[in-house]
Amino acid sequence: MLGLSRFFSKNESATFLKVAVTVVATINAITTEIQPLTDEELRAKFNEVHARARASGSTAESDLALVFALVREAARRTLSTTL
Repeated sequence: MLGLSRFFSKNESATFLKVAVTVVATINAITTEIQPLTDEELRAKFNEVHARARASGSTAESDLALVFALVREAARRTLSTTL
């Protein structure tokens, strides 16, 4: 993915790509952990994150990658595609 940095300007886009690479790696790591879960376990994991967000009033930054991975896995199972 860093090969794409040559298409972007060296200032803001390069910085964004450096951050995005780590976020994507985190999401992919979480995805490998949640793929073996059953549909019920996946729903329970989502409800756990949802309850934490409601209790604190906002979603923690650390939960954003988990939520993205959960939604992507649910979409993959529902639509039989990968986002």
